[in-house]
Amino acid sequence: MIHAPYEPYAPGGIGVTGRSRQLTAEDLQRFDYVIARDAENLADIRALQKATGRSARVHRLRDWDPKPNGRDAPDPYVTGQLRGFEEVHDVEERSCAGLLDHLLRSACF
Repeated sequence: MIHAPYEPYAPGGIGVTGRSRQLTAEDLQRFDYVIARDAENLADIRALQKATGRSARVHRLRDWDPKPNGRDAPDPYVTGQLRGFEEVHDVEERSCAGLLDHLLRSACF
């Protein structure tokens, strides 16, 4: 089921499915990159990384945003307004495109 704030994106092909889970120490070994949305997540991930000695590269999502307006990805639930969800979508789309570009440039084929 799509919750009301996301409904405008459903017709555009953006599905809201799946579920989240807690990051584990194994994730920090399994994945090359672990991406945080905000400073609090980043601090938690880095603390887990330090405690376990795992090797993933940890970054904020907005490290790859070509138009950063702050370092954290916005949280639309703070305002509860539809525009907040649109802004998150724009930030995530730009940032993910930048991350993909970074990965393609740094890949060794």
